[in-house]
Amino acid sequence: MEVSDFLNSISASMLRKPFSDSKILSNTILGLPFLELAAVCVNLTLVVLFLFVVSVRKICVCEGRIRINKENGTSTTTINGNNVIDGEVVIGSMFKFSVFSCFYVLFVQVVVLGFDGVSLISNGADGKHVNWFLLCVPAAQGLAWFVLSFSALQCKLKVSHKFPFILRVWWLLSFVICLCNFYVDVRGLYVEGFKYLSTRVVANFAVTPALAFLSVAAIRGVTGIEVCVDLDAQEPLLVEEETGCLKVTPYKDAGIFSLATLSWLNPLLSIGAKRPLELKDIPLVAPKDRAKTSYKILNTNWERLKAENPSKQPSLAWAILKSFWKEAAVNAIFAGLNTLVAYVGPYMISYFVDYLGGIETFPHEGYVLAGIFFAAKLVETLTTRQWYLGVDILGMHVRSALTAMVYRKGLRLSSSAKQSHTSGEIVNYMAVDVQRVGDYSWYLHDMWMLPMQIILALLILYKSVGIAALATLIATVISIVVTVPVARIQENYQDKLMAAKDERMRKTSESLRNMRILKLQAWEDS
Repeated sequence: MEVSDFLNSISASMLRKPFSDSKILSNTILGLPFLELAAVCVNLTLVVLFLFVVSVRKICVCEGRIRINKENGTSTTTINGNNVIDGEVVIGSMFKFSVFSCFYVLFVQVVVLGFDGVSLISNGADGKHVNWFLLCVPAAQGLAWFVLSFSALQCKLKVSHKFPFILRVWWLLSFVICLCNFYVDVRGLYVEGFKYLSTRVVANFAVTPALAFLSVAAIRGVTGIEVCVDLDAQEPLLVEEETGCLKVTPYKDAGIFSLATLSWLNPLLSIGAKRPLELKDIPLVAPKDRAKTSYKILNTNWERLKAENPSKQPSLAWAILKSFWKEAAVNAIFAGLNTLVAYVGPYMISYFVDYLGGIETFPHEGYVLAGIFFAAKLVETLTTRQWYLGVDILGMHVRSALTAMVYRKGLRLSSSAKQSHTSGEIVNYMAVDVQRVGDYSWYLHDMWMLPMQIILALLILYKSVGIAALATLIATVISIVVTVPVARIQENYQDKLMAAKDERMRKTSESLRNMRILKLQAWEDS
């Protein structure tokens, strides 16, 4: 009877143990602070997601591996879609510091894991049950940073010009959680003193500078790894002139932070500060910004419009709009946002004056007003730079496409057509008319920005002076009506100016052509 009771007790304890362990695990995990629980969830989720992405990529790579061409004794490797022959990989300081920061954080997490494990063992040496689930936080952190460190190191093997997107998001989330923990820890130390110190607090303080650097690297996205191609074997025997730079502009692969601050220009500006720029220092234009690409897009839309209605001459303005409407839409977003934030200052100036006069609507109103003014001015500055840059790029695309179309049409003109369109007029089309059309990108958004500016200004005036704002509206309408005849007169003078330029180019071309005949025939004395 005693043996059966003993067996029954053993079986009951074995059945209860899994349930007790799961209960301990759930109580331990759910009892964690919110930030530590968020760190565990984020790290484990991203580890699973990263392993899934890696496995999918491995399956895709199995179908087409990198091939080595041994026919001529040279190796051709595909890197980021480009074939590199006898390339030398140059590792930048950004990549070195990023990998060092990852392994530094990994080392700190491993030290914390070991220290907490030793503490648990020493505290459980008196026979009490050791709760190993308390190590879930440092274990999850160590696993995550193990994957992060070797994933960053793998960018060197793949010769990646950019860090993977998942890696960058991971770094940013880790830095945000670290900042939240930093604030909570500083507050706890201020309230409780050194009693609040623990291995987690010390580790969080230790890894904050490294995570801050990794967040900057994540925003930039560029690894700093470059491939220098040896072109000695491809050089011609006779070099007529000095070749330009073979490197494409950094604007092509610039990140959000680099585009917002225009820091992609820093390498070129640093070279220009040291010495005068040469042709080899100027990088190549990105393929999407070249004249060949713009011409193909515009010519395709032009031919499509001609095919839709062969009996009618298609509209060149409509073809340009269909070709470059995406760039115009992006510029419209920056222009509209710039217009809105430009009126934040005039709208908030009355609240600022009331606050300086001693009227405080809510606590800390001065800080809020100063923050709004600063944020509005910052957004206005950033949108203005992006707007102007986008307008310049849009105008460049339109000018290059139209110039290529006019030049190609000039090559196809018949002899009878050349009688009515001289070479001087064709040169005038490319030098003056195309420039005018390209400059129109600066005034493209005035059609909808001007009414919006008038409405915003009238609303601010109505808020300040009341019904007297109607006088401003009447004055605005009168000034617009008065400028209409002046604009027509300017248009007539512009037409006459263009006709005079055509005549000047025609006579200049005729004079040069006749001078060439006199020189070739040696008729100067006659």
